[in-house]
Amino acid sequence: MRLGVVLCVLVLMALAVSVSIAQDIPVTNITVVQAIEDITLDMENARIFNTDNLSCEVDASYSGKDELLSSSYIQFDISDLQISDNDVCVLLLKATSVEKRASDESAEIILSFMSSEWTEDSSFTDLANAFYATGLSSDAMLQAATYDTGSIFAFDVSNRVKEVSSADDYISFILMASGNTDYRVDFKSRETGEGPCLLIMPYPLPITTVEG
Repeated sequence: MRLGVVLCVLVLMALAVSVSIAQDIPVTNITVVQAIEDITLDMENARIFNTDNLSCEVDASYSGKDELLSSSYIQFDISDLQISDNDVCVLLLKATSVEKRASDESAEIILSFMSSEWTEDSSFTDLANAFYATGLSSDAMLQAATYDTGSIFAFDVSNRVKEVSSADDYISFILMASGNTDYRVDFKSRETGEGPCLLIMPYPLPITTVEG
């Protein structure tokens, strides 16, 4: 598991319990935002799926040349969010199935930011255009590597949410599989009631050491 994911988990653990030094500090002001749109693009057959699963799959069988078979789009309405500089924003997804052909090879799920000019009713062409309108860059990518079915994938998207919330009402992400082996992950979609969500919360306050 990469360092970024570990940090996200530690933040969640810190906020899930009260910290006791001289007194307990209650956890407050945690906001959960559910996805309003999410779909899977079957890149191999140019089809769109709007089901209980969000699929990300890569075929790495051709001499190390990755072929993206499916990717997933996720969109959130952040128009009502009040985000401070001290807030932490984490994107959470629940995996229902993880398949990796070679267990000793590296594989990961990459999250990148994209335009929000799309809906679940958009055409395949419009969805492709929404992606290419933003494109991929190294500073826009976040990576989470885990292989266990039932795992929670976590991405720290704090900076991006803060940037977009000041100028737009919506934020969108694309999820893609990558690796040195065939790799597929299915996530729960919003139709299941346990789909992608943004968790927004204040970073834990500094703890004052009490002497004596």
